[in-house]
Amino acid sequence: MRALRGAAADADALREVLADPAVGGFDVTTVLDRPAHEVAEELEGFFADRMPGDLLLVHLSGHGIKNQTGELHFAMTSTKLDRLAASSVTADFLNRQMGASRARSIILCLDCCYAGAFDRGMVPPTASWTAAMPGHRVRRPGRPVLRPRPSGHHCVRRVGVRVRRW
Repeated sequence: MRALRGAAADADALREVLADPAVGGFDVTTVLDRPAHEVAEELEGFFADRMPGDLLLVHLSGHGIKNQTGELHFAMTSTKLDRLAASSVTADFLNRQMGASRARSIILCLDCCYAGAFDRGMVPPTASWTAAMPGHRVRRPGRPVLRPRPSGHHCVRRVGVRVRRW
């Protein structure tokens, strides 16, 4: 897969803003260019042992890939397209870690292709879901999932007047 130069830059910029004492002085951990098993361990540790009043934010920027059954996988440095289940971090894994966390306020920002497929592994939509803005759904209070497009779409970034797919 092609490297995404913008993903690391986005992570650095977000880290700078969130860690800035004038903005919020949040504790920020950035995980860049790591194999799937290391990222999965970081995610599990991030959501574990949290208090209900904690505010957690996960920003995932990179390649999103759907398998043959439409399940979303997040590509890591170890990802092999013919072995997605074993070499990527699945949306299902991320969803389970979020669900197991005691933190009531979790924000998930997905900046990848097929980000809308994240809903596939979640509890089926009910009246408790709200559509606050395009691409924003709240599964339960305090748990928004922000993404750029519906499930079947590639992300598109504007570069000047040209449009580039990634």
